[in-house]
Amino acid sequence: MVLAVPGLSALRNYPVSGGFRLDLSGDRSATDYGEAAFRAVEPDAVIMALGDNDIFSLWYQSFVVEEDSEVVVVVQNFLQFDWYVEDLRSLHPGLLPEGLPEEFDEAVKAVVNEHLGRRPVYLTFDDAFPAPEYDLRKEGEVFRVLAKKDQEAGA
Repeated sequence: MVLAVPGLSALRNYPVSGGFRLDLSGDRSATDYGEAAFRAVEPDAVIMALGDNDIFSLWYQSFVVEEDSEVVVVVQNFLQFDWYVEDLRSLHPGLLPEGLPEEFDEAVKAVVNEHLGRRPVYLTFDDAFPAPEYDLRKEGEVFRVLAKKDQEAGA
C-alpha cells in the first residue's frame, strides 16, 4: 500500500515514450515578469515585493540578469525577521531606517517613508500597502507609491 500511491502517480505522469508530461522548459512567465517589472521602474527604485512568484522573479532579475542594477528588491513579509533586516542593512547601507518598527505594517510604512521623495518606491500588489496617506499608480507590472500631495500636484 505504501508503494502503491507513489507507483501509481509515477505511472500516470511518466509516459512510455520517454520524458515527463510536464515540460516547463519553454515557460518564460517568471522571466518575462521580472524583465517587465525592471523596465517599468526607475534605475534607483525600491521594489517592495510580496508573493513568492514576484519575489523569486525579481530576485532572479536583480541578482542574476541585472546584477549591476541599483534597483533594490525588499521582501515585505521578511521585514519581521531580524536576519533579513541585518542582511539588508549589510547589503544596502541606509536602505532601512534606524529603529525599524516591529509591527509588519508599520515597518513597511517606515521603509516607504524613508525613501519617498528621494527614491521611487514601488509595490508588487496594489492592496499590500493599506495607507490612506498614499496613492498607488499602476506602472507596467508594479504600482508606484505616491504621497497624496504628489498625486494632486501631478494632476
